[in-house]
Amino acid sequence: QTGTSGLIVKGIVYNEDNSSAVIGVQIVHEGDKVSGVTIIKINEKSVDFEMNGKRWTQKVQR
Repeated sequence: QTGTSGLIVKGIVYNEDNSSAVIGVQIVHEGDKVSGVTIIKINEKSVDFEMNGKRWTQKVQR
């Protein structure tokens, strides 16, 4: 599932203190930016993004 950015969530390592996600080929954490898109929150099965004031959620693509 791709959002408006075309980024693909390939995996998530969820931990209440320090979650990470695989977006495309990059490992990211909350607050990181990928292609101008900010990673707002990493949930157990999805990632919340923001770009230019617009927010959306993407689930892991399997």
